Amino acid sequence: MIRTIILCLILSLAATAASTQHHTAGWSFIGDANAATLYPVAVGRISSGGKLTTILPFSKLVKWDHAHGGALDVDDSTYVVAILSKVNTGKLLRVDSRGTLLPTLQVLSAPPPAGGYVHDVIVDQNGDYITVVGPPTAAHQACLLKVNRAGSVSTVFRGAGMNYPSTVLTDIDTGNFLLLDKPNRAVFNITPDGATVTSVGIFTQARYIGDQMAQHIATGDLYAGSYSYYNAVLVRMDIHGVSTLYLASGLYGAYGIHMDRSSDPNPRLTIGSTSWDSGVFHLDLKTQAITTLISTNTGFPLVYHKVFPDREVATLRKAPGKWDVLLHLAGEGGSAYAVGLGLSGVRPGVALPDGRHLWFNPDALTPLSIDGRLGPLFTGYAGVLDPNGRATARLDVSMLPVLKGLRVWIQAVTLAPAAPLGIRTIPDPVILLL
Repeated sequence: MIRTIILCLILSLAATAASTQHHTAGWSFIGDANAATLYPVAVGRISSGGKLTTILPFSKLVKWDHAHGGALDVDDSTYVVAILSKVNTGKLLRVDSRGTLLPTLQVLSAPPPAGGYVHDVIVDQNGDYITVVGPPTAAHQACLLKVNRAGSVSTVFRGAGMNYPSTVLTDIDTGNFLLLDKPNRAVFNITPDGATVTSVGIFTQARYIGDQMAQHIATGDLYAGSYSYYNAVLVRMDIHGVSTLYLASGLYGAYGIHMDRSSDPNPRLTIGSTSWDSGVFHLDLKTQAITTLISTNTGFPLVYHKVFPDREVATLRKAPGKWDVLLHLAGEGGSAYAVGLGLSGVRPGVALPDGRHLWFNPDALTPLSIDGRLGPLFTGYAGVLDPNGRATARLDVSMLPVLKGLRVWIQAVTLAPAAPLGIRTIPDPVILLL
C-alpha cells in the first residue's frame, strides 16, 4: 500500500499549486556573550511567529562560561551545548526543552590555553557528540574529539596547520565531517575515522567568517556569513571548492546560519545577525529578499552563534550494525509515515508537480525498503506517528559485515489525504555510513 502511494506520487504528472515546506515549528539558537550580565539568553527558541522563549538563561552558567555552539540531540528535545570557558575545562552541557540541566560531559582535562577551547558540537550518525577544539597552542593541536553518550572521549582528528576551527557539519554527499577553520576561512573534509583529510576550499570573498556553515542539499553548496557592524556579506562555496560572493549587503553580523527544508519550492537561509540590528532573518535564495523572523534590538543584542530547526530524522547506533531511525515531526501526531532507503545519493532527486522537490534518488533498494521485502533488516519503515509525532524504524545489518562502509541515504515522508499529492511533509534526508 505505502509503496503504491509513493510510486504514484513520484510518477504523477498532474500540476497543482506549489506547497510550502518551510519549518513551521520555529527555530532554536545558541547564544554567546563576553559579559553574561548583558546577554540573558544562552539557549533560546523562536516560534514561527517570532516569539522568543528562553530555554537556558546565562544565570544558570558558571561565571565566565559561554554557550558557543550546540545542537539538538537525537531525541529532538535535549540541547547539547559546547561551553567555551577561559578559566574552566571544556565541557558539554545538556539541557532539556524545559530548561532543566542534565549531567555535564567533560571534554577536556586541562583548562585553556593548554587544553584549548570547545567551540562547537554536532551529533553524528551514531548519536555520539563530535566537538571542535581550538586554537592550537604549544601544548596541543586543534582537533575534533568524539564524546560518546557515556562520556568517554576519543580523538577523531588532530590537525597541524589549522588556526582556529570553529564549526563542523556532516556532508550529505559523503557522511564525512566538514570543518571550518575560521581565521583562514578554509573548509576541510575529514572522514569519520579521521584517517583522510582533504582541503575543500577557502571563502575568499569574506574578510571574516561567522561561526556556522550551512549546506544546501539541492546543490551541495556551502554558505557562510561574515560579521560586520556595517554590511556583512554572505559567501557561497560550490562542491568544487570555488567561492563566490552571494550577498553584499542587507545583513549585519551574519553569525549563525542554517538552510531551511530543502524540499521547499522557495529555498531560504535562516540567519542570526548580531549587531545593533540584532535578530534572526530569512533570506530567500531565489530573490535574495530578506524577511524578519524576530528583532531583538533592545540595546543589548543577542549573539546567534548557531541557529537550527527541529531534528525531524536522526539515527542512533544501538549495537554494531544496528541503528534506530528516529522520526519526530511536531504537530503531526497520527499522520501516516513512510521511510525509504537508497544507495544513489540526493541529486538530481525527484521534482514533484506541486513545486516541491524530493532530494533523494529512488533506486532498486527503495521499493524493497518500503514494502517489507528487506524483512528483519529494516522494520518500522511505515506506520502512524504517535500522538507526539514520533516513530522509530530499525535498520539491522549486523549479520552482513560485507556491507560495512556502504553509504545509505534515508528519506522519510508523512502522508495525509488532504495534503497536496497526499504528501504532508518531506523532511531533509540523512546519510548513514554502515
